[in-house]
Formats: sequence, C-alpha cells, structure tokens
Amino acid sequence: MIFKKDKKETTIVRKALRKDAREIAQLIAAEYGHTPQSYYQRTLQDLDDPLNKFVCLVEIDNKIVGYGRLKRFEGTHYPYPGPNGWYLMGLLVHPKFRKKGIAKKIIKFRMDFLEKISTHVYYVTNETNAGSIKAHERYGFKEIERGKGFMSVEFQNEKGILFKKVF
Repeated sequence: MIFKKDKKETTIVRKALRKDAREIAQLIAAEYGHTPQSYYQRTLQDLDDPLNKFVCLVEIDNKIVGYGRLKRFEGTHYPYPGPNGWYLMGLLVHPKFRKKGIAKKIIKFRMDFLEKISTHVYYVTNETNAGSIKAHERYGFKEIERGKGFMSVEFQNEKGILFKKVF
C-alpha cells in the first residue's frame, strides 16, 4: 500500500524482508533502551518462519517508522493457557510519527493479511493500555478473558486481557 501525503513524503506499508531486520531492531531497541542485537535475531527468526510468523512495516521516504508482528501459537507447551491461533503481537511506531495514523495502517495491513488465511485473530494487552484497547476495539475485537498471561505473554498483577476478532 502506498499513501502520498504531499509531494515530499511517500508512506509505504508492506511485508518486511530480511534486509529490513537491522532497521526494525534499531527501532525496537531505541524504544526499550536495549542493544539491537537480540531484536535483530528475533526479527530474523520471525522472517524465516512464514508459516507461523509475519512482520510488516511502514516506511516514510524509505525510512522504517513503524512495524508490527503476528505469531501463530499452536499446542500446549506455553507457560499460560490460551486458544490456538494467530495473535497480533508487537506494534511500535517511532515517537516522532505517533498520532499520525501509522499504527492504524499497521493494524489494517495485518488484519488484511490474516483475513486471507484465518477465520479469527487474537490480541492480548495489559488492561492499563487504554489507547491500544480503543484502537483494536474499532476493528471489532471483543474481550473474552482476563488473566496473568496467555500463551507466552505474561502480565504483572494479573492485568492481561485476551481479545478475539472473528472475520
């Protein structure tokens, strides 16, 4: 998807490629204050497992300003219970580009991808993340459960919420 805001700026939403892994890792590391190496390795692992993971990004003038991940959980070997299926995972937008619709573009791109391969999708978040909850409710996500964790995601003080959207 390509969006033109004006003659100077081009916004592209697309599936991430291996060549994007370092820049995605740097974006994540800048947000969380860690070195990019572990995020780089995780991003490469995600990109190398297209049957169970998906990574997309937003570029503005050839610079990655946001990304989103999907992961398919199957089985019972996770520390917390939760339904099998695709989950919306990380979504991050560079601070200078927040409140400009970038997160909405990432959510929509992931939903369009999933709608072609699944009948539903899950999303988990901390109950205090009002902005994320509101954004996802606009896309039809409904709360189905609360708990300390779901699959591999743990929440402090049992404040997690599991949402589901049916296509």
